[in-house]
Amino acid sequence: MIDFACIGGNKCGTTWLYEVVRQHPQLNVSINKEPHYFSRNYDRGNEWYRQNWKTDERPRGEFSTSYLYSDDAIRRMAEDCPDVCVIVMLRHPVDRAVSHLRHVMRSGTYDGVHHALDEHPEVVKNSQYTDRIAMLEEAFGADHVFLGFFPDLKNSPTDLIRQVFSFLDVDPAFTPEGLNDIVGKGYEPRFPILDRIRLAIYWALKERGFYSLIQLVKRTGVTKVYKRLNDHSGSGEDANQNARELLQSHRDMFRTDLQRLSQLPSVDRTEHIENWISSL
Repeated sequence: MIDFACIGGNKCGTTWLYEVVRQHPQLNVSINKEPHYFSRNYDRGNEWYRQNWKTDERPRGEFSTSYLYSDDAIRRMAEDCPDVCVIVMLRHPVDRAVSHLRHVMRSGTYDGVHHALDEHPEVVKNSQYTDRIAMLEEAFGADHVFLGFFPDLKNSPTDLIRQVFSFLDVDPAFTPEGLNDIVGKGYEPRFPILDRIRLAIYWALKERGFYSLIQLVKRTGVTKVYKRLNDHSGSGEDANQNARELLQSHRDMFRTDLQRLSQLPSVDRTEHIENWISSL
């Protein structure tokens, strides 16, 4: 099975982390970033899961963000690989939810942000961290849970990645390429239908196991060129502002959750949490 997993939160920088962690020569990271084995594909069996890695070398890990939000996934991981090291990335709850909501709206047709939020209550739910982290601590032990913070990704990526490598017990002095790259940033497509076609092709390739082909296409830079040509940044600013104002209505709930989070054993740094609380 696996030795480590970055399991979320979604829209918290896990794509960036995947791109830098997989460069470490002492780590064996799945070629498919998100196998979603323990949450969505458990019935496919262990042999299917092992095909997500090129070799059986250890330590072996993956980056499925669905696990953080799935009780079944956490239970299955605890049963199948009880000594797994778990990485969770956290972001300001409103910022995370805004990014999540904009992603939802790009992927479907909604009559404004209110409609999208009504259809996707997980946008708010996934910005409440405490109960999920507490469940991980109970399942694996607080010493097997590492919490990374989105501001460090932006402001001190070298320090963050060294902390991650130390947590995984590999050489922390290894410096990956692209530490300051912006990876997985959302954008506003000029032609949404083209973006839905692109995503349909991506998911079809992924479902059929063409992970190496997906990585090859990414390395050619075609995806970046496409997004640059189809980018209509600025067109969604009103929607972004509306989403932020709407999500601010949950600030008391977010504040209470962050206050509880700061008391958990796995939280050894609280400055970001305190800043987030004061901003709500």
